[in-house]
Amino acid sequence: MVEAASGTAGSPPRAQDAPEKPLTAIQFARKIVGRIVIYSLFPVYFSQAFALRRHALTLTPAVGPTEGRIGRGDPLHFLAVGDSIISGVGARRIQQSTVGHVARFMSGRLAREINWRAAGMIGAGARRVRRDVVPALPQQRFDAILLSVGVNDVLKLERSGRFRRQLLKLVRDLFAAGKPVAAVCHGPWVLCSTPALKGRTATGFHSIKDDMVNAGATFVDKEVVVDGNVITSRKPDDLPAFCEKLVERLAAGPAQPNPDASASLAV
Repeated sequence: MVEAASGTAGSPPRAQDAPEKPLTAIQFARKIVGRIVIYSLFPVYFSQAFALRRHALTLTPAVGPTEGRIGRGDPLHFLAVGDSIISGVGARRIQQSTVGHVARFMSGRLAREINWRAAGMIGAGARRVRRDVVPALPQQRFDAILLSVGVNDVLKLERSGRFRRQLLKLVRDLFAAGKPVAAVCHGPWVLCSTPALKGRTATGFHSIKDDMVNAGATFVDKEVVVDGNVITSRKPDDLPAFCEKLVERLAAGPAQPNPDASASLAV
């Protein structure tokens, strides 16, 4: 008795059982030539990439002092630390950059003297800010800290896990010291890995709702939510209300700080 190798008697052989046709000499030659051409062009690709990088427009930071005072009254120490935005790219002087505008806004709304300091580095991601910028900061207490990082991490294809780790310790320290922790849009995503959201009411971009709930937060769909020293908003359109609440929170002072936590920036 003879058994069929596959299928039933009289049925055509299956496709996988059909022998693979060998390449003809012409097909084999085309394949080899194609690979040789591709590999031979690699040096050209690399040289063009380096030439483009060398001749590309170089961003320059704003000039002028990186610290100053604005307004009169009870002094409030304000630190801005981070990437190109803090360096003042796009402005002639630091006072005309984002840091200067924020300091003037705070002084006008709080009727206080704002002692500001800008510590930025062009092209820096979260890892480089922690490594090169933060250690150079003076050992003093700050009442408000503006942190600007993330764009360069995306451009450099930084892994999301590594980026989050660079921020978590800083956020934990700020939260423990009773400082206002404010986050907009996807910003609350970073807070999900800290105790900041546990047992609190908060908001954020709709796509991170489940992560916020899993972190212990009660999620609400409002333009701005304030719960203790945590301030959250849903999207950039909510920034006017967000900034208003942030200024009010700064005027109110620390909310139940941890007596064992340092109020200075420590990373």
